[in-house]
Amino acid sequence: MIGKASACPGGTALFNYVINDKKGYELTRNGLSGTTPKELYDDMNIIQKQNSRCTNNTISIVISPTVDDGKKLSDTELKVITEAFLTELDLDPKKQQYLAFIHTEKDHKHIHVLLNRVQENGKLVQDNFIGKRAQ
Repeated sequence: MIGKASACPGGTALFNYVINDKKGYELTRNGLSGTTPKELYDDMNIIQKQNSRCTNNTISIVISPTVDDGKKLSDTELKVITEAFLTELDLDPKKQQYLAFIHTEKDHKHIHVLLNRVQENGKLVQDNFIGKRAQ
């Protein structure tokens, strides 16, 4: 399994890329309402506006099982993997707003996670070396 993570500005372009019914389907979410990429982005952005100094307010994660594992793993198992991956990165899947979307348009099934780096109190989730930690 390969994992990648980085803090980024987010935005509607990223949400449009990840949340695309032609590429796959939603696996799980926490603390977000809406169905379209714009609605989901707008919902996350409400919390993000509580910390106007932060520019990289979204954590983008990709979790890629091997091609063979991707074919065998159920959605329940992929959800468990996603939540365990977030927990290993010190990101609480029960507290942070996030959306996990499975892409199936390529030979290998992979999971995209968009996580709000801004907490409800306006403080930031630490992202020090998050790319290294995801590896």
